[in-house]
Amino acid sequence: MVRMHRFVRQPDRSWRSGAYFEHGQSELLARVTSQVGQEIELRARGPDCKALLSVISSDLNALNASFEGLRDKVRKFVPCICSKCCLSTTPERYEEDRLLKRKQDGRLTVECPDSYEDVSVLELLDGLKLEALPPWANPAPQQPSAAEDRRSAADAGSGSHALRTIQIFLASSSELIEDRDAIELHLLRMNHDYMGQQGIKLKIVRWENFLDAMSQTRLQDEYNEKARGCDIFLSLYKTKVGKFTEEEFAEAHAAFRAKRKPIVYTYFKNVPIDTASITEEINTLLVFKKRLSGLGHYPTHYKNIEDLKLQFQQQLNKLLEAGQI
Repeated sequence: MVRMHRFVRQPDRSWRSGAYFEHGQSELLARVTSQVGQEIELRARGPDCKALLSVISSDLNALNASFEGLRDKVRKFVPCICSKCCLSTTPERYEEDRLLKRKQDGRLTVECPDSYEDVSVLELLDGLKLEALPPWANPAPQQPSAAEDRRSAADAGSGSHALRTIQIFLASSSELIEDRDAIELHLLRMNHDYMGQQGIKLKIVRWENFLDAMSQTRLQDEYNEKARGCDIFLSLYKTKVGKFTEEEFAEAHAAFRAKRKPIVYTYFKNVPIDTASITEEINTLLVFKKRLSGLGHYPTHYKNIEDLKLQFQQQLNKLLEAGQI
């Protein structure tokens, strides 16, 4: 609840054993369901419910993983979505690990033990409702060459046929946290189309998702390393540039010049400024813009979050079409 507090819009809707997380018209209830505290239930609704669920559940996974003794003891269950269970307050549940095993083995339906209906494994796991399976889920058999046989043997067990993950590092100052939340949820929602059509999964990296653990160096050094290793670096600016955001940009830009990765995008929000509220922090923005010009990197401007979503999605599609990521 504390780590995801940016989605707790109404503090009075949180209590010791649960909380409501909200974004736009979507909301998610997370609560402990048993008296002994051994089960946490997540229920989401709204147009962005799948993306909001992904954000909260992934952070819960990271939190569980930080406790060594829990790694082999935590199990996740997914509620059934057959016609009967959709109307029930206590639907049948499937263990996530078993669903993932079925997906890996190409068994892409599972029978509901109550209604006996066949349910899509892809829809249970990823929210994908498809009339036909995408190529990555059901590849056509081909006669491999000897060289391909050797590559297949080398790749066995490496997950080479799994979804291809594109990591996007998302950075901004605190004044744009709402825009950062909105673009993150938009990108996660786009996973539905990318996974269905191209077998691609977008993974969003932001500093709030890092474990609040002791670091052998500065924790910022770990953020910088992640920025260098991502496929895309996306940073947002408004009236100031924080020193850590500037540092992350410098690391990402240096990595791009060295190995053409990550691809760096900078977006500046066009907003009216109240002259009475201007402080010396505005100088950080002016200096940073001048620095970008000297690097030959020219920023893009956006008017609102919908404009940002459209512009960045167009850029992402162009990168995919050109095979640059």
